[in-house]
Amino acid sequence: MAAHSKPRPMGFLAEGVIAVNRFVKYGADEKHVLQCGANQRAIGVSVNAAAAAEDKIDIHLLGGGSKVEAAEAIALGQFVTSDANGKAEVVDAADEFSPGMASEIAAADGDIIGIELQATVPAAAE
Repeated sequence: MAAHSKPRPMGFLAEGVIAVNRFVKYGADEKHVLQCGANQRAIGVSVNAAAAAEDKIDIHLLGGGSKVEAAEAIALGQFVTSDANGKAEVVDAADEFSPGMASEIAAADGDIIGIELQATVPAAAE
């Protein structure tokens, strides 16, 4: 059984280096994306890596499922946000933007987990 729903894929161009399975945000225009920094408003998750600016990159957009690299232990159903490197970390402060909810458990940094991509701002840390 899949650990996430059907992805919503879309192609973009990278504005720089982007690792695979990382949260991404819009770049300078609607055709470009950047790897997210800490708590930035992600539009999705990278499906492949980009080695340089203008490389083609596929993104799974909000409203579907994907796989993301965890930065720490994450429990099933926890809301996550982006850390400084675009990895998923648990929402730990009120009003942080969350681009998704974990649909699989991460035991540690580096685990790849299923995620339901949905724009949410939890009222408080989970």
